[in-house]
Amino acid sequence: MTRLLSVLATLMVLAGCTSGTGEQDIGSPPAGSSGAPSGAPSGSAGPVRETPAHSCRFADPAFVRNAMGMRLGRITRLAGGGVTGCRFYALQDSSLHTSEHLPGPHQPVLEIVVRRFASPVEANNAVVFVARAGAHAQRVDLGRITGDCFQTAFDPKDNSKDWACAANAGRTEVLVHSVDTTGTFSTATVIRAVLRRV
Repeated sequence: MTRLLSVLATLMVLAGCTSGTGEQDIGSPPAGSSGAPSGAPSGSAGPVRETPAHSCRFADPAFVRNAMGMRLGRITRLAGGGVTGCRFYALQDSSLHTSEHLPGPHQPVLEIVVRRFASPVEANNAVVFVARAGAHAQRVDLGRITGDCFQTAFDPKDNSKDWACAANAGRTEVLVHSVDTTGTFSTATVIRAVLRRV
């Protein structure tokens, strides 16, 4: 049942992504984007707005590009439904797009979701729940705390083999989804950096 809920939440994310057209540089709003309400990221409690952004307070675009090993084209900010966060999208319409197997314009390379709870226990329970809904869960040292990394559905083409990591720092839960199917390293690298900023 929890696996089904995780898959349904992820499908809602993918169905509601907003995007621009053409190649965009990080920091440039995507052409034609309205900032209309989008599908909720996993773990949100209601409607979430995805709007064009110039930066992400949780992670620098250059850091995400290097950690994920993918060229980025644009970034959006998530707010509402009890969450804040960012999505990073791959560069589109580049001669390198096909050779590097970058995701298309509607599929984020990386999603960062941050939620505050009433207590550290509630935040930890949220981490445990989302990790149990995934597959091949692993405890990962994230520096000052330990988190859970697991495989889940993020990019539909990856057949539920994308890696995600979750952790709580006190009352704050951090959840990072990526299109990386190779292991925990890249996603864990990103969540370590995010935890230093929350």
